[in-house]
Amino acid sequence: MRLEKNWRLLRLLRLIPKGRVTTYKIIGEKAGVGPRQAGWILKNNARPDLYPCYKVIKSDGRLGGYAGSQKKNIKKKIKLLEKDGIKISRGKVVGFSGIIWEFDGRDKKQVGGLSGF
Repeated sequence: MRLEKNWRLLRLLRLIPKGRVTTYKIIGEKAGVGPRQAGWILKNNARPDLYPCYKVIKSDGRLGGYAGSQKKNIKKKIKLLEKDGIKISRGKVVGFSGIIWEFDGRDKKQVGGLSGF
């Protein structure tokens, strides 16, 4: 069950469109885990090229971690977000409440089981 929730959370990342972000809380709830567990899953994401974990931020707009939270990794997260058209100022996403991706009813169908993995 735990592995299934991990895969579900990772697949949810692929549904976040360019120019949008989500929070650890929102993606955790959708995957059936808490925000801290979501952070742990993302920290251990072995394929950030396939599962864009840089698109997950804290509920207050702060960036949160990226690949273990080392300073160089946070800089990489900022570059990736800016490449998506997201503005960052003082460690926060500018206007984050207007670009939060909350998912919709279709996500269950798109990330349901483990098929395809």
